[in-house]
Amino acid sequence: MLKYLVYCFLIISNILASSSLDNKHNFLYEDITLLSNSNTNNPIHRHASYFKSNKKNAVILVHQSGYSKESWYFFSKILKDNDLSSLALENISVDDILGAINFLKENGYKDISLMGASLGGASILRMMNSYSNIDISKIILLAPSIGPALQNKVEKLIIVSTNDFYSDKAYETYNEASEPKILREYSGTAHAQKLFDTNHKENLITIILNFLKHSN
Repeated sequence: MLKYLVYCFLIISNILASSSLDNKHNFLYEDITLLSNSNTNNPIHRHASYFKSNKKNAVILVHQSGYSKESWYFFSKILKDNDLSSLALENISVDDILGAINFLKENGYKDISLMGASLGGASILRMMNSYSNIDISKIILLAPSIGPALQNKVEKLIIVSTNDFYSDKAYETYNEASEPKILREYSGTAHAQKLFDTNHKENLITIILNFLKHSN
């Protein structure tokens, strides 16, 4: 009986291990630690997930409140399949975004874009306002919370559901932003990353990929 129980335990353990391995293969990434603090004498260590492609183009992904870096994994895989690296951040402060930019630059990336949802988008707005000379290729904002106006030459794509409860903030962000800029509207009430859970998902992904891969 004891041998039978041990045998069953080994089988179950192998099944669980295989499942974990399959999940890992579905999302091949590297766990990295970013130095996230403007005070270099007392740096804060933050975690991020690094999805590396063969080309030196990358997107920093900043999630909305209540979400996590794992919420971007499906999209990071899509980016990687399209020769775009990505960093999915655990935390969404301005210093975290700066730490991600520094990491990518130190690893040879020349073309760096930012993509933020809701409060993550607001952090991008604040970062771009405080560090206006930073070299960013493109900015994508999914229903951003309110923040400073984007007054720069960076290409901007702002995405919003027309009946999103917070849509007025996204429209304000778009109206105050300088050219070049694009507004993409979707029907419904889905807020920010929740748009990926709607029937707009495939079109949304196509719009974002086209924006990242082509200049306007």
